[in-house]
Amino acid sequence: MRLRLLVLPLFLFAACGGDHASTGGDALAGHWSPVGKVGELEVGLEFDGKGDKVVGHVDGPDGHVHPPGLTYSFDAATKKVTLKGKVLGDGKADTWTGTLGGDTLELVGGTDKFTVKKGGKAH
Repeated sequence: MRLRLLVLPLFLFAACGGDHASTGGDALAGHWSPVGKVGELEVGLEFDGKGDKVVGHVDGPDGHVHPPGLTYSFDAATKKVTLKGKVLGDGKADTWTGTLGGDTLELVGGTDKFTVKKGGKAH
């Protein structure tokens, strides 16, 4: 009985920790901060890690905007990422592709590209 009382808190503690990747999410889960700019824009991303939703954070001369309807897919075996949506607005690519390289992800859409690095805050 005593052993169970000692071991139970360890299981409870282990269940509360970890990142999305260890709890059924993918390696993209969380916030990714801008690295450099696309023209005058800085692009950050926030992946939910459990579905296909992603929130874009685009900062530029007109302020901070969230492009609507962004989704993504991630292939864990190949580390390939596909982002769907108008990240940079009308007249720009609506499909972005790249390969996850550790804590850095470069996405290319048409002639544009941007890089994000895991970590940081959304706002």
